[in-house]
Amino acid sequence: MLQCFAWMFPFAAFNEFVAFYVFVPRKKDRLLAIAGAVSGVANLAAALYLAPRYGAIGMAWARVIGEATLSVMLMSIMVRLELVGLVPGGQRALGMFRLAWGARVPPGAKDK
Repeated sequence: MLQCFAWMFPFAAFNEFVAFYVFVPRKKDRLLAIAGAVSGVANLAAALYLAPRYGAIGMAWARVIGEATLSVMLMSIMVRLELVGLVPGGQRALGMFRLAWGARVPPGAKDK
């Protein structure tokens, strides 16, 4: 069970950092609360599905799913509001992600 919870801690650390160092200082508390509520619903739905079938391991995975859901939602909100540059290395990571998925032309490439 602890091996499942080990997957939760990177997501939880990211969520805490983003919440208290990006969203709260910029008065985005409402968005943070909405994302937290939706993540809580996802966590509850996963728990209701996984707990009866897998017991404690299912509850651990439900917690991981809840934290991962919150991380994805906070990151998507940060990208949409262009707050990614506030996270160390975030702008570079977003640029590499866009380049990998073909969302933008790489620097120095010619348009066809």
